[in-house]
Amino acid sequence: MTDRRGRRGFTLIELLVVLVILSMIVMALTAGQNFALRAWRTQERQIDQQADVGAVQNALRQILLSGREFDGGDTSVKLVGALPRGLNRGGLYDIELKTDEDRLIMVWRPHFKGPQPPADPTTALLAKGVSDFALSYYAAVPPPGGQPAPASDSPKQWQTSARDKSKPPALIKVTMGLSQGRWLPLIVAPMLDAAPAAPAAAATPAAAPGVPPPSQGDAPPTEQPDN
Repeated sequence: MTDRRGRRGFTLIELLVVLVILSMIVMALTAGQNFALRAWRTQERQIDQQADVGAVQNALRQILLSGREFDGGDTSVKLVGALPRGLNRGGLYDIELKTDEDRLIMVWRPHFKGPQPPADPTTALLAKGVSDFALSYYAAVPPPGGQPAPASDSPKQWQTSARDKSKPPALIKVTMGLSQGRWLPLIVAPMLDAAPAAPAAAATPAAAPGVPPPSQGDAPPTEQPDN
């Protein structure tokens, strides 16, 4: 007599249980894969946004470091300087940095001094989704009543304006809020790129008392040979 217990297959209930378990495993794997893809794409967007923020900060740093004749307030600044290297334009330009609604823009034109009319300005977009754009300047305390500008060793403090065009502020801080990306405060030091002062002329040695100093065009005296 043949033993039928060795031929016993799976019942319908057992198959259904196995299918349910397999379906749960597949759903869990699919959900995990979708979560990983969303996390990867979010990370890619954040990297792209931070790269954009880094590019904007790099452009602002180049503009402010090369600047002179600053005329700035707390929300905009005008200066004479060089354009960012990415624009591949040499020379000096009249540059203004300001916001237009939620955009940070740069308005520039060639820096010319003469009777010819100024060229039409060009506007370039630096950043979008901008909020809370603010500028501050670390410079010498302005004297009251239009007195002469303070000496270089005068006390300095953070101010909301820079009107002394004879020399740039010691530091400029740019703070800004962005709808996308994280903006860290940007601080640049324009005076580090300021042109060095011309060397002083060599002092003329003092003449002996009662003897007039020789003029620059006089030739040194020569000794006459004894006869």
